[in-house]
Amino acid sequence: MASGSEIDRYSATTAALAAARAVEAREIAAALRAHSVLGLLGEAEVGKTQTLGQALASADWRVMYLDLAWAASEEHLGFLLAREIAMALAPAGQLSALRGLGTVPQSVEQARTKLTEVLGGGLQEAMRTWPSGRYRWAPALESLEALADQLEVLLWVDHLEAPRLTFRHPLKVGPLLWSLNELVERSSLRLLVSGREAARADALGQRAAFHERGRWLTMRAPSAEVWREVARLVGVGADTATELAALTGRHVRTMLLALAAVAEAEAQGLELGAEEVLRGLAAQDDGLASRAIEHARSLHRLGGQVLTQAALGQRPYANAQRGTTTTQDLSKALKRLRLAGLLRHERRWTVVNPLIAMRLRSARPHEPFAGPR
Repeated sequence: MASGSEIDRYSATTAALAAARAVEAREIAAALRAHSVLGLLGEAEVGKTQTLGQALASADWRVMYLDLAWAASEEHLGFLLAREIAMALAPAGQLSALRGLGTVPQSVEQARTKLTEVLGGGLQEAMRTWPSGRYRWAPALESLEALADQLEVLLWVDHLEAPRLTFRHPLKVGPLLWSLNELVERSSLRLLVSGREAARADALGQRAAFHERGRWLTMRAPSAEVWREVARLVGVGADTATELAALTGRHVRTMLLALAAVAEAEAQGLELGAEEVLRGLAAQDDGLASRAIEHARSLHRLGGQVLTQAALGQRPYANAQRGTTTTQDLSKALKRLRLAGLLRHERRWTVVNPLIAMRLRSARPHEPFAGPR
């Protein structure tokens, strides 16, 4: 279990990363102001959601957040949007009062009137703690349009890839994006869409809703220069940060953990090298690597194989590694694992989390991470 000082160090390192990415966040905020539709895509675990949250911290619009990772169906998504609309119109205290029984203050009754005007029958759904399964996306979208006529609204749809991670998921991303595209066209709604690079075709393909529409940005892991700035802010040497960035492929969570560990050790008068830090973090594995293998196998019958090959630095399409497997089947497995955030592709296939990669290749941290520098 992490000590209080270790947690404090990690929090300080996280804050330092936010400060180091402030320019990036401001650029995203400027793009949001300039475009009614903004998309942000990137490989898994590069900090998209956190940086977007930072960019929106001082937004002039009422921000509503829809996380597709939580939407089990179209009806569930309608419920989530109805709740966001209700929270945009009334404080949490008034919503709690509306859920209760008996008489309520006049201010709460006024809030009920306002909510009913916008949500109509969706108000009852918004007051529920769990979706009824009968409230659909279309009426929720109509209520969103009504809200956009009253307030400056930005709808943030996050984790675009999530519905495709489940086989035969009832929520279809294509129709969802088309419905939002049409709403943006006829209203003042602003739309922000974010997700993994592997979902790009869902939004920007030739027949997709946002083909040649809006501004679309790509986010990558923080550069080695950014990590040196983070290290400076937490009192860690630049050389250590550079070495850690090379060994981890600049993976955000691993870098945060590693820099916090170095800072904690130095506070106690100890010196830890980059490889030693990563070796220690990998040794603390509580089953993460085995769960990653299980997850990979659940996504495709070849999932465990290709994840291990990537960790070992092997080329999955090479004949020696492919064996009798067809390239089509192997390609499908790689795409599934990339969509799930287990693999990334930047010049070559690599495991997203370097600590998992270390465990899968027998924890040899002296081997350079095979990702981009």
